[in-house]
Amino acid sequence: MIALLSGTVRKKYVSSIILLTKSGVGYEVNVDDRSLATIIINSTVELYIYHYIRENREDLFGFVNEKDIYLFRMLIAISGIGPSAGREILSAYGYDKFVEILASNDVQALSDIKGIGKKTAQRILVDLNEKLDLEDILDNEGERDLRNTTRELRLLLKSLGFSSPEIRMMIDDIPRNELIEKNIDELVKLCLRKK
Repeated sequence: MIALLSGTVRKKYVSSIILLTKSGVGYEVNVDDRSLATIIINSTVELYIYHYIRENREDLFGFVNEKDIYLFRMLIAISGIGPSAGREILSAYGYDKFVEILASNDVQALSDIKGIGKKTAQRILVDLNEKLDLEDILDNEGERDLRNTTRELRLLLKSLGFSSPEIRMMIDDIPRNELIEKNIDELVKLCLRKK
């Protein structure tokens, strides 16, 4: 099984890259949109790999960090969630944002993702809340405060008439340090300026 690949990015496609290793072998690796946006052609990258094998299919899924591959493995272990859906979730949120969604039980945020309906979103949240100890993941006060601020900001923006995808884009654009340092009124104004 392939667990880690390092090499030069030769090509970028819509959802994958061709990674040329030092041995001269080029692998097509599926990558989530967030990671893909950071990868530059001809740069050297190291990816954690999930080697997906079925009777008539073999795919490689690459992740820039261990947290993302951990989440991907947890997601595809859920009945009805395959690698494509796992990739879509990571493309939309990444590990840290997903943990916030999980902690706030935000069904809507998950069901906004292509291919994830409301029932599937509920199943994901129930299943992972049973498997993961969120108190361990969010083990410091700052993380809990950040999660609460983000939840409050989401609710305020929703009350102003913004849709869930618009809210997600506005909040995702705010640097983490500003989410921690600014009060809720300043954050709302910041979001409104981005609109």
